[in-house]
Amino acid sequence: MPRTVFKVTGKHLLRSKQENERVGGSTRSNHLHGMAIDMSLFINDKYQRKTAAYKPLGDYWESLDPLNRWGGRFDDGNHFERNLRPWRD
Repeated sequence: MPRTVFKVTGKHLLRSKQENERVGGSTRSNHLHGMAIDMSLFINDKYQRKTAAYKPLGDYWESLDPLNRWGGRFDDGNHFERNLRPWRD
């Protein structure tokens, strides 16, 4: 039986205001404070674009601490953040 290989890389851990504007990020983005990261998930070397592929990671991330938020809850499946900002519940 073939083995399934998972790889994860990260990007956009800390964005400048200019970079955030360029990528269409929210003016209240946690990326601006180094509290969010966009992950790239590869399964058997194939990049995963669908939010559903990230759900096990998102569920795990949120299980670690109540302040952790997964972007799949707001249609941004590869987004993971530490929710320290008061405007998110």
